[in-house]
Amino acid sequence: MILKLRQLFNSILLLDIMIPIVIGLLLGIAVLRFSPFAAIAALAAALLMIALLKKPELILIGLLVGTSTILGEESMLRVSIGVGRLYLTDLVIIAFLSFIIIRLLFDRKFKTRRTPLDLPLLIFYCIALLSSFISVRQGVVTFNESLGELRTINSYLLFFVVTYLFQEDRHIALLLRGISLLAIIVATVMIAQYWLGSSVHILAGRVEMLETSGKDYKGITRILPPGEPLIILVFMITTASLVVEKFKFSRILDFMKWGLLGVALAFTFRRSVWMALVIALLIMNILLQRQERLKYFGWVMVVLVLGITTILLIFSEPHSKMAKLTKAFFERIETIADARSYETNSVSTLRWRDFEYKYALPQIASHPILGLGLGAMYRPYLHDIDYEQFDGRRFTHNGHLYIILKTGLLGYLIFLS
Repeated sequence: MILKLRQLFNSILLLDIMIPIVIGLLLGIAVLRFSPFAAIAALAAALLMIALLKKPELILIGLLVGTSTILGEESMLRVSIGVGRLYLTDLVIIAFLSFIIIRLLFDRKFKTRRTPLDLPLLIFYCIALLSSFISVRQGVVTFNESLGELRTINSYLLFFVVTYLFQEDRHIALLLRGISLLAIIVATVMIAQYWLGSSVHILAGRVEMLETSGKDYKGITRILPPGEPLIILVFMITTASLVVEKFKFSRILDFMKWGLLGVALAFTFRRSVWMALVIALLIMNILLQRQERLKYFGWVMVVLVLGITTILLIFSEPHSKMAKLTKAFFERIETIADARSYETNSVSTLRWRDFEYKYALPQIASHPILGLGLGAMYRPYLHDIDYEQFDGRRFTHNGHLYIILKTGLLGYLIFLS
């Protein structure tokens, strides 16, 4: 029977079956939940998806635009399913994965790329689902409460969209160019946001006055947009590209892009990211060959000379806005080496988070294997920490601790592999 079905799918275009199904679902949802205008918009979206099915990288870039740039995921179209809500991003991921599964079952010509990450990623995903299923069954968390963190875990499956659907190098190249363009756009908007200040928001995410070790920096804006991961990724790719590839005069544009992204990363005032980048750059230096290492050292010297020169010019006018920004930047860095940051929580955002460990460690001891499940709370409501716009009972600043809490030591060990 399966053989006959395969022959059928090989004799007709698979998209001829998928297209009417996708269009029908979108139109049905739009008419039932929204309005005729929404149905027309859904039809237009379906037609656009048909046009892009041969270029899935464009759909993936579209997902990034809606979730990881200057827009937040909360701005996406949502559909109620009774026990919760599905975002447009969820529907697109489901469509992608359904398309992959159908082609694996019925299309013998469908080629796949296997990687060492396939099995560990699938096992981690299954552990997260199992842990959450058990928690929902036991009443620890509701299905609706688990959806937010489940959405994050589901996004990991986009890895298989890339490895299974991006059949040619040009697909990867187009995706990387798209990601690079989005990172540049986010960085540019961040710079505009900085000059506008924290009173006017032109992007999603956190836009706030900088505070370090109990000191407020008036006029200094800290910006943490949804597109921050894209900036980090493209910054590292551009760094490696400048070092490894042959230098040409046209590469000056890449150096300018690198500088733009670096400025945007400075505006995040996120010390953990800065430290991670330094460690990544040191590791990259170790992995380089001798000739590439010399070139890397040359770029470092160029950046140091330009940086020191720029800083001296900035501090020639000590009361300027740029001088205040640079001073705040260095004072933020100094806290990394300040012993008080590790001794008392009165001046340290590191020790201020001790309460998370206080509540998280007993929960890990009680649920060591599979954790609490996605969306579960690990601590009570704290009036001096939580407020109406932020309920942090499901959140911890430590990513390692977060994974152990939600998926247990089993999930964490698989994630590390």
